[in-house]
Amino acid sequence: MSDGLLRVEICTRMALERVREKHPTRVPCLVSLPDGHNMKLLFDKGDTVGHLLHVVRDRWVDSTLSEYEALFVLCGARMCTATTPLSSLDTNAPAAVHLHIRQETAFG
Repeated sequence: MSDGLLRVEICTRMALERVREKHPTRVPCLVSLPDGHNMKLLFDKGDTVGHLLHVVRDRWVDSTLSEYEALFVLCGARMCTATTPLSSLDTNAPAAVHLHIRQETAFG
């Protein structure tokens, strides 16, 4: 690993530790969107993936979802349902929960 990448990784880890110390009842999430953009979000530990999807749909500016398309959330190799609590995905502290949003044609 190059020296520059190591510095960025250490700074990111330190920033996440500070966020977790400042907000102990929240889950830091890094959400990767289908268009290549990322969102950094903080959610309460009691929030669900459904609430995360609601926030992502509201804040995703370049979204062009038609009535035939749906968003799916993946955490690692696991597809999450809307009732999945974010606290159950927060197993690799101090790292953030990394979620991937996929846009697929769901109807017709």
